[in-house]
Amino acid sequence: PGVALPLLEAQAATGFVIDPVNDQKLCVDEAVREGVIGPELHEKLQHAEGAVMGYKDPFTGEKISLFQAMKKGLITDKQAIQLMQAQIATGGIIDPHCGHYVP
Repeated sequence: PGVALPLLEAQAATGFVIDPVNDQKLCVDEAVREGVIGPELHEKLQHAEGAVMGYKDPFTGEKISLFQAMKKGLITDKQAIQLMQAQIATGGIIDPHCGHYVP
């Protein structure tokens, strides 16, 4: 668990969880439904998936980026940096508004 969770969070932070048995890329909800990950990880991995999909600002309801969520205290600095590092390792920071990598 100590090694697996950060790796799964890194996968979710890049947009999908990999099902190696069926060679599929799944969103977190699908991965739980398909039994690729357990329901006990659902909330943590959804939070990591927010790095790609964006986070909902609780005050305005708007979609905000990982960096903005960190600045507003919706995600810890440590978690945000780990998620950004995972994104950088796969091509750059992902803009949640357009879904593109930004170098």
